[in-house]
Amino acid sequence: MKYLWLLLVMGQATVAAPQGSGASSTLLAQSSGASSTLQGQSSGASSSLQGQCGPFAVSSPWSRLAPPTAPVLAGYLTIANQGEQPLVLRGARSAAFERVELHSMSMDGGVMRMRKLEQLSIAPGARLKLEPGANHLMLIGPKRAFAAGDTIPIELELCAGKPALRVELEVRAD
Repeated sequence: MKYLWLLLVMGQATVAAPQGSGASSTLLAQSSGASSTLQGQSSGASSSLQGQCGPFAVSSPWSRLAPPTAPVLAGYLTIANQGEQPLVLRGARSAAFERVELHSMSMDGGVMRMRKLEQLSIAPGARLKLEPGANHLMLIGPKRAFAAGDTIPIELELCAGKPALRVELEVRAD
């Protein structure tokens, strides 16, 4: 059985929800310098955090399995802004890759166009979906090969000048 785990390092709190149960795990916590980790092997459960930049929820973090020699992978997840102020995804990083960039992908006259983005804004009450064929995390220069079921550590920069949110992307074969 797969679970969604949320661990606040300083708060010592842990939440788990069975995959496919329809349950939603929620934990509100103040991010006063503590780093937070969201480890996902989930297809619908979400966890909420109260950060210095407002409350938000991160759900369904994953990456598609790629050939062992692939020079890039992509990361996907959803961030819901539950606050009353805009939330800005300013970037991401991972020790497992040379670099991580925010990218958009679109089709223009039958040609796929990809471009690097500096940031993505999330309006109050809105959701940002990083998904195949649209906005996504471009994971460049993997330092090792990943197998189905592995997790990829990513740190999301959501609050300017605040600790990053650590997310674990589940590597999926689908």
